Amino acid sequence: MPPVQGQRRRHRARNPRRCAGLTLVELLIAMALGLLVVLAAIALLLAVTRSRADQEDMQLMEENGRYGLEVLSRAVRLGGLAAAGQMEGRTVAPGFAPVFGLDASTLSRDSIDISAPAPSPHSSDVLAVRYRAAGDGTSLNCAGFPAAPDPSEAGGGSATSWSIFYLARDAGGEPQLYCKYAGANGWSADAVVRGVEAFQVLYGVDGDGDGIAERMLPASAIGPPDDSSASPWNRVVSVRVALLLRGAQRRPGTGAASPSFDLFGTAYSERHGSADRGVRLSGAELGDDHRLRKLVSSTIQLRNRRQEDQQ
Repeated sequence: MPPVQGQRRRHRARNPRRCAGLTLVELLIAMALGLLVVLAAIALLLAVTRSRADQEDMQLMEENGRYGLEVLSRAVRLGGLAAAGQMEGRTVAPGFAPVFGLDASTLSRDSIDISAPAPSPHSSDVLAVRYRAAGDGTSLNCAGFPAAPDPSEAGGGSATSWSIFYLARDAGGEPQLYCKYAGANGWSADAVVRGVEAFQVLYGVDGDGDGIAERMLPASAIGPPDDSSASPWNRVVSVRVALLLRGAQRRPGTGAASPSFDLFGTAYSERHGSADRGVRLSGAELGDDHRLRKLVSSTIQLRNRRQEDQQ
């Protein structure tokens, strides 16, 4: 019997392909397949990362939108409230309009009430809510501090207090909803909600004194702030607010333009958009940055208005 080693050598000699390496073509095909697998894994990782970032953005916008509407609702429902013991029913007398507004305006943090307005980002509005500061800490302003009387007024605890909302950009250019209020040492303002790209307000006007708004009007259609008893601002019984929030992440471009937004609906934009600036915002106006955006709105009833005060 021949040696085993000789048999193996003869076997390899008869089957040379069994001990040969990969050919160049086979190596290139294997490398291409491996590269495709790696690219697919990277694409999947990027998609998961982008999806997670989008979910975080949506969650943040939902929380900010819910909180912003809560702060606005709480302030508006306080509008018209009288100081404790000032009058029966804790409702203010005629001539004390509970809300004022300005269209397409913003404010500075240290200016007096709603004076010295300036053009605002995306023609956003100003909403000013007024009530009587009790002086005992029982009423809070929009920043959550005990309401203080307007420093420009006399009258101690019965003087007017304000909660004023407007849109402005911070030092980094991020749009934010600000709350302006009177403090012990003058006027100040704090950011309430970050990432608010537009803020629009309509006012429900009760024309026949039944406590129900027949028309929703922008501030410019009602008129300038006026404290007279005949002021149309005394007939405002509700406020409708809309906030357009944007996500923090700039998403990759898809080739398509960013969508437009109608803050009070398509019908209102088509009928009143030319006169009420900012109620329709196109993708070009928003910058076409492909950020996620969310629109939230609410109609808030003024609860401190008596029917006899509106007649």
